[in-house]
Amino acid sequence: MDVGTESVCEILISNQSDIAGTVAVDTNDLLLKAVADDSAITHSTDGTDSLLTRVYRDDVKDITDCIENAVQTDDPQQTTSRVQLSADEWCIFEFTIYPAEHFSPAAGPLFTGTNVTDEHFLNQRREVINRVLRHNLRNDLEVVDGYTTIAREECGDAAQPAINQIESISNKLLSLGEKMRDIDSHLNSSNYRLRRVNLGDVVGRVVETYHEEHPAVTFRLNVGAAVVAGNSLVSDAVEELVENAIDHADRPEEETVITITSTEIEDNDEIKLIVTDNGRGIPRGEAEAISEGTESELNHSSGVGLWLVKWISDSIHATFDIGRRTETSGTEAVLGFKNAAQLDESDELFSGLNQKKIIRTELPDTGSSDIATSTRG
Repeated sequence: MDVGTESVCEILISNQSDIAGTVAVDTNDLLLKAVADDSAITHSTDGTDSLLTRVYRDDVKDITDCIENAVQTDDPQQTTSRVQLSADEWCIFEFTIYPAEHFSPAAGPLFTGTNVTDEHFLNQRREVINRVLRHNLRNDLEVVDGYTTIAREECGDAAQPAINQIESISNKLLSLGEKMRDIDSHLNSSNYRLRRVNLGDVVGRVVETYHEEHPAVTFRLNVGAAVVAGNSLVSDAVEELVENAIDHADRPEEETVITITSTEIEDNDEIKLIVTDNGRGIPRGEAEAISEGTESELNHSSGVGLWLVKWISDSIHATFDIGRRTETSGTEAVLGFKNAAQLDESDELFSGLNQKKIIRTELPDTGSSDIATSTRG
């Protein structure tokens, strides 16, 4: 490698990229030469790392096509790929392939890579929010319009139920919009760094609030005074799970039972919070949409509450799994938090978590173009 190429790689990571290197056109390979301090990717001291070995197998062809197109057209080519950081950590990189002499006569074919994981999931979140706003609001507003017509025609006592329904739906829509804006704002706020959170206190406050609003619902609690890594969004996640269980109970509130328990998993220093109900159970398609982290016309979540829980768990490096209970009817939702009982907030774990970008632990063999929901930083 000549000095010109090496110098260009160093300049690129200092100005615009997380990683940079040379392109081996004969083998369609990417060789790491320079890495930014916060790139989350390391490379050997001799600078001969093959980055292509870390790219998810289904994305390799996109990169090799970019290399061929850059050589043939003499123009930069771009693609997005999933890259493995370690045995159980993945992120999303945007790669640009530059033909030889693009930056200087002395530079051979080069590539740059930028970690766009945060931007990817931010865009996904915004797409889901937009879909919910377009689809749910349109349908509900049609209901509002219909009941308004009835109220105008009746103009008496018979119209009161319709008017009450109008009021209820309007309040629901208002709450939905405010909730989405609030959570989206929190998830993108630099003030929501991780700290020690007493899970028992959080669950206790949430249940107390919902018990006052729904006194007929039975709550069964067995949550210890576990201390987990989180922030104020932990409370929002628990609220969403409790509200989802009540809203989709499909039975009178006096027959609704919500059980919340916690358990410590010593093997991986994790605290699991388990929320179960005796409702009709989450539809398989909706559970798969949440679990795979994808949205499609035929497989999409009907609401936004569980997506909010997913996004919150992502932001605090927790895990989130949801599905039907196997032994009986109902839904089981599990949040897995990092155990912070023995940690001080100045501990390196908190510093590392606050600096890490969102990553995913496994890739599903489902044809999905996305990375699975389970998150572990």
